[in-house]
Amino acid sequence: MTHTCASGTPKERKLLAAAQQMLRDSQLKVALLRMKISGLEASGSPQPGPELLVEELQHRWRVEAAVAEGAKTVVKLLGGRRAQDRKALAEAQTQLQESSQKLDLLRLALEQLLEDLPPAHPLRSRVAQELRAAVPGNPRPSGTLVKPTALTGSRQSLP
Repeated sequence: MTHTCASGTPKERKLLAAAQQMLRDSQLKVALLRMKISGLEASGSPQPGPELLVEELQHRWRVEAAVAEGAKTVVKLLGGRRAQDRKALAEAQTQLQESSQKLDLLRLALEQLLEDLPPAHPLRSRVAQELRAAVPGNPRPSGTLVKPTALTGSRQSLP
C-alpha cells in the first residue's frame, strides 16, 4: 500500500509522509517504554504502576485513532475510483475495521483501569477526560462504515 501511495497524487504522498512520521514517533515511544520497563525490572517492582499503564494505553489509543483516521481518508479517496484501486480500497477498509476494533479494545481497557483506580487517585480525572474526548471521535460500533445521508428540506432560522 505504501508503494501505491508513494507513486500517487501529492495528497497521497503527503498522507504517506504523515503515516511514516507517526511510525517513527511510535518507535521512539516504544523505545522509551522499554527503557521504563527495564528500569522497573531493575528496581524489583513486580508490575508497572497505573501511571505507566495509563500512559501506554493513551499512546496506543492516539496511534490507533490516527491510523483509523488515515484509513478513513484513504477509503474516501479511493472510494470513487475505478477497478484498478479496488485492492488498495479493500486494504484500507480492512485497516479501518481493524483499527476500529483495536480502539474499542483500548477504550474497554481504559474503562477497566478507571474502575480499578481508587476514587481519589489523580489519574481518574485524566483517564475519564480521555474517555469523554474519545467518544465523539468514534461513536459507531467497530467494523461498520457509515455513509452520510443527503440533507433535504429548507433552512429555518430560530427566533
